[in-house]
Amino acid sequence: MSDLTSIAASTLASLTAAAVFILAVMIGITLWLDRSKLRSRRGRMAARSLDDVLSGERAEYLPPDAPRGPVDQLKPGTSPSIAS
Repeated sequence: MSDLTSIAASTLASLTAAAVFILAVMIGITLWLDRSKLRSRRGRMAARSLDDVLSGERAEYLPPDAPRGPVDQLKPGTSPSIAS
């Protein structure tokens, strides 16, 4: 019975060590990727899309009073007007 207890304890200890090691590696990789993603890019923290990176221009946002709702893309004149 003593050998069985010893084997069970060592198995539990090795499984715990493996789980802690894998968890530490995953947390480390996550923090490293997060840090590299958030490095400064011309005053902004992160790019929103590939187009944002390639164009180098800042995105233009719609004003708060811009019309919203369904738009029929095949009918001319139904798109919301964007005030610049």
